[in-house]
Amino acid sequence: MANIENLIQQKVSVIIVNPVDSKAIVPAIEAANKANIPVITVDRGAAGGKVISAIASDNVAGGKMAGQLIVDKLGGKGKVVELEGIPGTSAANDRGKGFNEAIKTATGIAVVAKQPADFDRAKGMKVMENILQANPEINAVFAHNDEMALGALEAIKAAKRTNIMAVGFDATADRC
Repeated sequence: MANIENLIQQKVSVIIVNPVDSKAIVPAIEAANKANIPVITVDRGAAGGKVISAIASDNVAGGKMAGQLIVDKLGGKGKVVELEGIPGTSAANDRGKGFNEAIKTATGIAVVAKQPADFDRAKGMKVMENILQANPEINAVFAHNDEMALGALEAIKAAKRTNIMAVGFDATADRC
């Protein structure tokens, strides 16, 4: 909110924002609306306020593609983990929705763990370490973004369980 209030005070021509939380961003968007400053959202939607344009991936379709890839690669049988993004974000909700739609078409696949890791690599690694300890048999992991997938891969390698497939979302290059 403070960042957007600062932009409003500067009387910028337009505000482009990637909302971390679709609901929490609403008061900031409404403040920009009141100041007659157009707002554009990128990657995630807003639950209110007037947005003149939203630029985003089709997260439901992308999640469904990831789920279908896992179903196909596992031959419709296996145990899968889902690492969720920040709870409440449209990206996490939609990616999870698409993924679960695809997974439930394969009666031989079970989601054995579903936990948030907040789109964060370090959290993805920590959550996956805990999941690996609790689940001796895992065939694949779907992470709502590549950062969590890369963290999960670090945990998988450290546990010497390299037979687990990891699928991420966003096509983000590894920065390490």
